[in-house]
Amino acid sequence: MARSRVALVAIFVVVGGTIVVVASNTGWNGWGWPGWTVVAAVATFLAVVVALALGIWGDELRTLGRSPRLSLTLDPAPDHFQSFMTSPGIAEYDVRISVTNDGEFGARNVEVVALELTVKQADGQFTRDELFMAMNLKRTHIGDTITPIVHRGIPRPYDLLACFDPQMQKLWKRKDLRFELSTLVAPVAALSVITPAVPGQAIPVPDAFPSSKPAGTYRLLVAVAADQVVPVHCVVEIAWSGNWTYDAAAFFKRELIVTLL
Repeated sequence: MARSRVALVAIFVVVGGTIVVVASNTGWNGWGWPGWTVVAAVATFLAVVVALALGIWGDELRTLGRSPRLSLTLDPAPDHFQSFMTSPGIAEYDVRISVTNDGEFGARNVEVVALELTVKQADGQFTRDELFMAMNLKRTHIGDTITPIVHRGIPRPYDLLACFDPQMQKLWKRKDLRFELSTLVAPVAALSVITPAVPGQAIPVPDAFPSSKPAGTYRLLVAVAADQVVPVHCVVEIAWSGNWTYDAAAFFKRELIVTLL
């Protein structure tokens, strides 16, 4: 319907202009005016041009200047900070992040990518975690990475990180409690890392994992992207004490604090 209205308006405007121009140059004579043949030919030609343009570029013209507006959110808290009992006596805490769309049209083929992780040092500066590997975050409940469409006003959650019960971490032979970033590939132990100070030199890093981190304060650079949309970047700060409590409210208030900067 919208395309039809656009086409009709375009045709009427052009034909009207054509009538004025031709009439002024050939002399107006009512219905016997010879210029009607020219007007009809021009109108037919323009109608074909408009129809072809709408058929080829209709979607682009319809959405011109009205692209999706994407952002990331941790609100409301109950949707994004959750606790689960995975088995009797075994708990798990999950943190999610949602993609929102405030534009007038749906965002297609949306993905959330964890680009870079930095770690707070004793002097307060953040330095790049050389072990971390850029990777997609997983869609909540789905497990893959691409959301076909994010409609206006309907957030789509992605898993950001998880922290597991100390009993589980002991089974994994961890020396300390860790949180797990919810990247597409599960964390595996790294054998070494190439130091930027001496290119080509590898430093052994026992018990180190690209996406599994011990106590500390981290900043994760995250990007959300979609078709024909400029990627949006944000920083998620993760302050992890390394301590555990079965009180979920206390855990997310004192032990694992996740904020959008």
